[in-house]
Amino acid sequence: MKAYHTAFSVDEATAHKYKGFGLDLKQANGSDQSVLPVPAAYVIGQNGKIRFVYFNPDYRRRATVKQVLQAL
Repeated sequence: MKAYHTAFSVDEATAHKYKGFGLDLKQANGSDQSVLPVPAAYVIGQNGKIRFVYFNPDYRRRATVKQVLQAL
C-alpha cells in the first residue's frame, strides 16, 4: 500500500474499534501509525506500465466493470 500510495491513516476512534475486533493496526503495520489500504483497482499492461488506476478512500465507491474493461 505504501508503494502504490494507497495507504491512509485512520483516526484513534476507528483504530479503537478495530482493536475491539482483535486487530491492532499499529502492531499489524509494525509502526506507530494506524494505517489501512484504500480499496484500489489497477490494470497493468504486459509492458509493466500502469494503464488504469482507481482508488477512493470511500470504500463504498469502487471502479466500475465498464471502467476496468475499457482499460484492458
